[in-house]
Amino acid sequence: MHLREVAEEAGRLAGRLGLEAVGQIAGLLYDLGKYLDAFQRRLHGGPRMDHAAAGARWARDRLPAPWGGLIAHVVAGHHTGLRDGLLQPDGRLAQAGAAADIAANGGYVCSVRRGAGPAPG
Repeated sequence: MHLREVAEEAGRLAGRLGLEAVGQIAGLLYDLGKYLDAFQRRLHGGPRMDHAAAGARWARDRLPAPWGGLIAHVVAGHHTGLRDGLLQPDGRLAQAGAAADIAANGGYVCSVRRGAGPAPG
């Protein structure tokens, strides 16, 4: 229920940019890591773990560029904030630097790097 509501709201907000489906997918993936055994142990006093990384990795590894990288960026940053340099001062998407890395689906996307193992836990 919660993920559906988040997906609907994220889709509504992203729809303002013509990206409703992208927002919906991000909304469905943002808490994917809460289904991991490590997160369930966390609920019972276990060590902290990064639950956002699981959904970000899923998007990065399984969705086509540039969408997988962009969704991974949003999902990975849903608690920590988004990486600087994605937008220009006038609000347009930057064409170089961080935006290019993210759109290329290859470089560093928040705490999620290609080839990184499972989230700490």
